[in-house]
Amino acid sequence: MKTLTKRVCEEYCASREQQSYMSMFYDSKSKKMLIVPYDKSHVEYAAEVIGVREEELNGNATHLIPVTMGFTMRRRIKIDGLMVGLSSLENGLEVPHKKEDIDQAIKFLRRIIYKRRFAKSKNYKEAVFYGFGDK
Repeated sequence: MKTLTKRVCEEYCASREQQSYMSMFYDSKSKKMLIVPYDKSHVEYAAEVIGVREEELNGNATHLIPVTMGFTMRRRIKIDGLMVGLSSLENGLEVPHKKEDIDQAIKFLRRIIYKRRFAKSKNYKEAVFYGFGDK
């Protein structure tokens, strides 16, 4: 995904109601955003994308930086917040990421939000987790 549109949000969001969220990975190798289907966990989707079993993800998924974006969608998209660097991949399998890859993911997301002129809600928050060590 190079850009975020209302159609993308409608197709991939976890809830088709007013408040929702979308799970994604920033792939630091390809410099692209991969949208996690709402019926799969980060772990399931990462294994599918990379082509390995879930137990083999620890050494193979370090370039996939998890992102969760909360948003409200009425007439237009309003971003409520971003959570970067934390998912079932890190919690369950303790997959480490490089700090510079996480920072790169944040910059990429901010650029998409800015380019698409998405409004940020008045309570907009960013949570960034560097938790499982610098690989």
